[in-house]
Amino acid sequence: MMVSTAKLLLPLVLTSALVLAQAPPASAPAAAGNEEIKIAPGTVVPAELVKSLDSKKLKEGDPVTAKVSVDMLSGGTIVVPRDSKIVGHVTEAKSRGKGESESTLGIIFDRLILKNGTEFPFHATLQAVGLPITYRMAAGADENANPSPSSTAGGGYGPRGGMPAPAANSSATRGPEDQPANVSGGKPLPTNATGVVGISGVTLRTTSASSSVLASEKKNVKLDSGSQLLLRTANP
Repeated sequence: MMVSTAKLLLPLVLTSALVLAQAPPASAPAAAGNEEIKIAPGTVVPAELVKSLDSKKLKEGDPVTAKVSVDMLSGGTIVVPRDSKIVGHVTEAKSRGKGESESTLGIIFDRLILKNGTEFPFHATLQAVGLPITYRMAAGADENANPSPSSTAGGGYGPRGGMPAPAANSSATRGPEDQPANVSGGKPLPTNATGVVGISGVTLRTTSASSSVLASEKKNVKLDSGSQLLLRTANP
């Protein structure tokens, strides 16, 4: 009777040993996560500002953080998940006034931080800046009513990535200083958008392969939290 029990147990022991021998080491997936991610120069990365920026309150060296707003794919595989952080700093901040003809805000990005905490070098310039994707419609207003004649199929923007079509019942009589920055909301920026979209009186300059400057001759440069950014990657 004891011999029969041993014969039954032996195949089970051999089967377990075979499974363990074929299983990959537990550290294998972790090793793959340590491979450096390289994003080809010229890649457009949609992102959003995590905190608002104001040239009147900032100084050189202050941190700037954005988050990737879409999953970045390579060969059908997600290599940069949505909400990964892009970190940089202010290169210059100047408020308008006291003899200054314009306000400026310089930004540079240099690090990409994945959701698992892994960091990589990241170099990119600002290709475009737009309003946060927020809609403040009047009660009962239809955002699709009375479309602007200048709107196009490419996301509702005018020629050359100009101002978004005005939302219905927006306060058109207000001046630019009285108008909240995102009173009519921003539509998602198309990947071919350039410059500053929907923020009056502010222009965008590229000063180097990885540094960009926002400037205004009318007011202090300010970007709200959630402002859309299109970052174009560059060589370091």
